[in-house]
Amino acid sequence: MKTDRWFHCSRTVAASGDALTLLRERLDCLYAAGDADGYSLVVVALAPEAGGFDRLAMRLSYARILSEATGVPAAMTGAALAVALINRDRNLSATLAMLRMRLGRATTTGRPPRVWLERLPAELPMAYELLDELSELSTSQH
Repeated sequence: MKTDRWFHCSRTVAASGDALTLLRERLDCLYAAGDADGYSLVVVALAPEAGGFDRLAMRLSYARILSEATGVPAAMTGAALAVALINRDRNLSATLAMLRMRLGRATTTGRPPRVWLERLPAELPMAYELLDELSELSTSQH
């Protein structure tokens, strides 16, 4: 499994549970190690016009593509956003370009999804707040 290839976490991160809990645990590790400054959250927004089965299919496809691109599980923050940690290294631009291309091919609405980066805040509680805000944003879009 390649989920730990980009940072080392000495804590045991549970493999069970939902992906949002796993993302919070990975944030715990990054901040405890003092490595959060080198990472961001990459966020993918589903098209608001997608509904029913198309919405479900896109959610699953987007989460899989995001996980493959970042090497870590993607979390769904509500109905409309997929989120994952991404290393802000020299390959970031190429990774984002590849991610946008693959997501564009996976869309069923004819419109590519919106993709953006959220820089991790200076402190862990603020990172949790950012995840909460993304969850609220996701809920308001649906």
